Amino acid sequence: MRIVAVADTHLYHRELSIPDGDVFVHAGDLCQGGHIRELAIALDWIAELPHRQKIVVAGNHDWAFARDKPAALRLLGPGVRYLEDEAIEIGGVRFVLLMHASWDHHVELNRKLKEHTGKTDQGTGALLKDLKQ
Repeated sequence: MRIVAVADTHLYHRELSIPDGDVFVHAGDLCQGGHIRELAIALDWIAELPHRQKIVVAGNHDWAFARDKPAALRLLGPGVRYLEDEAIEIGGVRFVLLMHASWDHHVELNRKLKEHTGKTDQGTGALLKDLKQ
């Protein structure tokens, strides 16, 4: 399985050359200010990518997921899955997110890490992180 992962595109995604692969992962910070219209632009781009499976993680600039999660989730295109409080398994590989919690989630990392790792204590084949510390 070929996994292609990016993060911190902040709406500059059209400047990237994305290689082919089986799974595309955006590990957070699709947006700049986090508005729903920004998220729609970024998710439209992800929907255009040829990868069969796509995973999106909200970063601390992706406030639309915190402000209006149902509206944000409606913007996900075919084959795009949002990763938050669960593991996603694709082709026998488990994708997990160890931390998302409060926005900005970097603040509570030490306090919340044990809680979130307890939810994903099974074998893991792919670990993605969006941590600045």
